[in-house]
Amino acid sequence: MADSVVEICNLALAKVASPQRISSLLDNTLEAKLCNLLYPQARDWVLRDYPWRAALNRATLAEVDDSVIPNLTKYDYMYQLPADPKCLFVLGLVDNDTKEYNQYLSYIIEADYLYCSYSPCTILYVQRLEDPQKFDPGLTEAITLRLASELAVPLAQSEQLKQGLMNEYEVFKMRSADQDGKERSSAPMADIWWTSQG
Repeated sequence: MADSVVEICNLALAKVASPQRISSLLDNTLEAKLCNLLYPQARDWVLRDYPWRAALNRATLAEVDDSVIPNLTKYDYMYQLPADPKCLFVLGLVDNDTKEYNQYLSYIIEADYLYCSYSPCTILYVQRLEDPQKFDPGLTEAITLRLASELAVPLAQSEQLKQGLMNEYEVFKMRSADQDGKERSSAPMADIWWTSQG
């Protein structure tokens, strides 16, 4: 398992058959410059694309004063989404009585605000996870594949390789969903993910 961003970038470079490896994102090479540019985007896309357990978090949101920012929705309350760690994707609300994720609790999101009719409001969400030492092997591999697909054209000049890596990433993501379903007896991540897509 990779312990650093540089290691993940080197794994991605290997997948596009680049002979060059990097020792830092600040190396004065095309590979390092591309990794520095593309890695954060690839990481965030992967985190938004599936609820990897390593990136799941809960937070009770801070209510926004209606006199500061008017609430023009049908919902009773307006809340600020988490900024540290940044919320990348809300999976749903947590029931105040059972403390469990409940897919039937209604809400909407506009910009960095969540609107609902529940107080207090706790959410289950995917956070921006920046420390690779907190990634599990599946998340590391998914980010590696996504980054490699973005490197395929500028480094290998191959749209075919890019598409092949994206296909591999999609298959890997589905296998991860299947594995999640086998590991948990209730509310598997795969079920939460499929529900949140609808």
